[in-house]
Amino acid sequence: MAYKDPRFVEIYEEIKELTKELHRVQKELGREKNRAIKRKLEQKIGDLKWDIACSLLNCGEYAKALAIYQSLSWRTYGEEKYIGIGRALLEMEHYAEGRRVLEKGLKRFPESTLLYISMGIAYHLEEYDHVALLYYKHALQ
Repeated sequence: MAYKDPRFVEIYEEIKELTKELHRVQKELGREKNRAIKRKLEQKIGDLKWDIACSLLNCGEYAKALAIYQSLSWRTYGEEKYIGIGRALLEMEHYAEGRRVLEKGLKRFPESTLLYISMGIAYHLEEYDHVALLYYKHALQ
């Protein structure tokens, strides 16, 4: 984040605070011996990473957000991970790859309204609006 867009000053401050908290919890995890507490700390780390990744997406730091989404657990953050990776790839104009990720997500989470909306956005970005409308329509149902 060498250049910080002034429109996103608040988001960058939030990312800074979340990152500090992430480092603190990671240190705490390294010192902890109790398994139950370790699991809670690991969950907290995942939640902080997810918050950071969302914030990075919202201020245009797509490659950084993608890296963080990829580090999240599939078991815990499956649907959110598919959506985040897909959105980051679409924003970086890797449309085919983004669609492939979202399609995999829909196979695993066929009832996900957000994945259907994301697929609609993916097709809309490539100007396949007729296909996009089908995904939006499915999301509405």
